[in-house]
Amino acid sequence: MKHKLLMLLLPFLLTSCSLQDFFPKGSETTKQETSPVSSPVTEEEKSEPFVTVDTSSEEENKPEIITVFSINDLHGSIKEYPYQKELGLAKLEYAIKHDIDYDPETSIIISCGDSWQGGYLSHEEKTITDSLLSKMGVECMVLGNHEFDWGLETIRNLREQSPFPYLACNIKDPYGGSVHDLSDSSTIIEKKGAKIGIIGAMGPNEESSISTSALENYTFSEDLNLIQAEVTKLNNAGCDLVILGAHDSVKNSDYLDQVGNRFSTSDIQGIFGAHDHKFIVDTAGSHSIPFAEGGSNSKGYCKMTFSLKTKKALEVKMVKDAYSKYHSIDDSLLNQEIVNTITAKSVEYSSDTKLCEFVGDFNTYAEMNRFVPMMMLTAMENYGWKKTNKIMALHNLAGIRSSLPSGDITRELLFKVSPFDNALKVIQNVPGSQLSNVLGTIEDNHKSGYYAYMVEDDLSFNASLTYDVITIDYVSEGSYWKRNLGSLPQKNLGPNNERKNIFPTMVETLEGMNTPTFYATDF
Repeated sequence: MKHKLLMLLLPFLLTSCSLQDFFPKGSETTKQETSPVSSPVTEEEKSEPFVTVDTSSEEENKPEIITVFSINDLHGSIKEYPYQKELGLAKLEYAIKHDIDYDPETSIIISCGDSWQGGYLSHEEKTITDSLLSKMGVECMVLGNHEFDWGLETIRNLREQSPFPYLACNIKDPYGGSVHDLSDSSTIIEKKGAKIGIIGAMGPNEESSISTSALENYTFSEDLNLIQAEVTKLNNAGCDLVILGAHDSVKNSDYLDQVGNRFSTSDIQGIFGAHDHKFIVDTAGSHSIPFAEGGSNSKGYCKMTFSLKTKKALEVKMVKDAYSKYHSIDDSLLNQEIVNTITAKSVEYSSDTKLCEFVGDFNTYAEMNRFVPMMMLTAMENYGWKKTNKIMALHNLAGIRSSLPSGDITRELLFKVSPFDNALKVIQNVPGSQLSNVLGTIEDNHKSGYYAYMVEDDLSFNASLTYDVITIDYVSEGSYWKRNLGSLPQKNLGPNNERKNIFPTMVETLEGMNTPTFYATDF
């Protein structure tokens, strides 16, 4: 190496040029190397005429490729749930870290939101999901719309305790100002000298899926200049790759296509999505920015492998067969920190307590459309409401979140059906003629286009009658209800107008029935 360097420098020696003229300005050289060649040569230097150092740049030390893994819409599914083919976090981590493209030194795991809401343990101990995600290697999380279900103050509190940053660059307060106390706009993750910038964004118009009281009139802006500012900032910081993590999908809205029309793959090398719970590999916009989405509820993940040299995605893939490959992995092979934490918390919060028994499967959009309203009717009766009319229980279909298998139904399983902190509300003397506008087209005796409902004594709905309605505040405080029924007075279900949330009320109702048995054929 020394002889090669000497030959390279010979022309400069002959012309009495300094080595400073040879090495680029700012390069790392020793004092000796920057001295003029005509300087006196010591005896030591005669025996070692050129003391060289490693002058390879940081670029040469960086990895050739970076792989980014993304999970999305976990919805608190930290435990394995075989009936829905959900791996849980311990086995999902095993699947990702045994992926052929996973390398702990050059791989990144991110979450694209809706991580907390939906699981019993994550609801009972709010910090547990972030803690477990960190143990499995997640390095940042884009906020999702259901992070707001627990209210803004909960996001602020959890952010302070989170082991990784929350990301969203486009949250606006009620006055249109940018919000900085809920999340960062972007973050930089370093891997072996490579800098990967991750920008977070919320899908505009997702506000409609959040309870008004929880959102407090915050909005998610579609202004692409907010993303542009982060692209510029990350490039100025020397990022080798810029990735957009979005709680949105190319199949769900045109927001990400707008991103792909505005930005090229030299600006944003890839987009990871979420929100519609699908496995997707696609592109966004006219510039065809690679897009990937990884399902939901710990069922799988997605990934992109990038070349740092070309700044292009070499592979974009969704992995939706993770459950079939890894559900039988023995617990002894899993991350024991995750396994032990989940086991201990399950005991602490009595998640395995039996509430009732199902004979036959109870499916969403079928048996569950009857079961949940039936629980609401029973609760209203138990609280001694003096009805003035026939009672109708009304629940939005999208809020009934899960099917349940035949067998013992525990707190943990029941929570998956109704995982929102929705308060039960009673509205009396509701004209059926106006109520029919809310229900829309009635599909059968228990379902319309957007609602599951049940009239006491399992009667059919009659628009000519007047009803006392029990529903949830997500429905009764929503714009659709108010537009059709005005501001009819509503009260909390509990005595003295005490707030009663739907899940604990369902638990209380079942406990009062002494572990009943329900048959799917009756529903």
